[in-house]
Amino acid sequence: MDTGAVPDPEEGTVVILDSVMLDRIGRTHCHNGLGAARKAVKGNKTAVQVDMDSGRSFYVSFTLAAPPQGGASYLDLHWPESSAKSVSPFKQPAYPYVRAIDKDLVLFHVCILSQTRHCAFTTHLFVYTAAGPSPSVQQLPLYHDDGRTMPFLGDKSTTGILRRQEGRYIVADLNLYGKENATGNYYMCAELCIFNSNSRSRMWRLSIQDAPKPQDQSNGQFPTLWSTDHVLALDGRFMCWVDYFSGVLLSDFCNMRLSRVLHFVPFPGEEEYTAEVREERCFAQRFRSVSISQGKMRFVHIDNDLHTELHTGCQGQRPSQKITIWTLNMMDANSRFKWEPHHVIDLDRLWLTADT
Repeated sequence: MDTGAVPDPEEGTVVILDSVMLDRIGRTHCHNGLGAARKAVKGNKTAVQVDMDSGRSFYVSFTLAAPPQGGASYLDLHWPESSAKSVSPFKQPAYPYVRAIDKDLVLFHVCILSQTRHCAFTTHLFVYTAAGPSPSVQQLPLYHDDGRTMPFLGDKSTTGILRRQEGRYIVADLNLYGKENATGNYYMCAELCIFNSNSRSRMWRLSIQDAPKPQDQSNGQFPTLWSTDHVLALDGRFMCWVDYFSGVLLSDFCNMRLSRVLHFVPFPGEEEYTAEVREERCFAQRFRSVSISQGKMRFVHIDNDLHTELHTGCQGQRPSQKITIWTLNMMDANSRFKWEPHHVIDLDRLWLTADT
């Protein structure tokens, strides 16, 4: 998260931090009324009062720590209601959670405990903007469930945010599911639920199309057991959904007037995992990671015993262990992507050097 600079009317411009590592799980602080919440955040330059469409108000702020020594930073929800009023003293009346970030934007939701239904929550989405003359928060409209089998915005791991020019942004949620055509062939369908902050309608709209074939594989098929592990924003243009057992699905938001263009780029150097491994998920984040570094998407893959056992289903002689870092590069104007090796670390030599 780029926190940027927040001006203080009395002291001039004060730079908080250039960037922070933000924990997804926020913290709830209960106060005896809105006035008490306002007093608790007094002097915190990240604090913003949020006035919901329903008429309810609360405050959000950030506890910022400089990485890496300072550790994680947190989104703090200051709720004007005592936790004793909730159904159980062990439950908070509301919970904040960070869904996605891009530059100075934070997409988060607040789950609010129902006052009438036991242990029921309603979830509301918000966008926090850290830059500008002062921080601000915008509530996103509710998405009205149309009875579909896979409702949008319910899965917190499939929603992303993309910062566009002039303070505009895109929020999008992805559904992938299998369908059967008239000839009995099975294929994957991709649905995007999109909110454009520049749209006058302030409504979510749908984009539905067939999932793309893997790039550079004319006879390849989009994986039928897709599960989103992470959502990233790239180059102010692409929103990227990552499945650590498959690859990256990119949606191009270069021109909002045209239909979404989807690209699927499988991870390099791997055969397909078995259906059993895909269904169990098997802690892929232990040996795989995708992130944005210096404006580039990097894929980090660790070859180790766990990965070998998951991939082959058997235990044998341990192969040479290494960490390979790949960079996703756009190869031409038609948005053709390719993974290119960035760096390789030989773990056997690294351990040998450490022992000596």
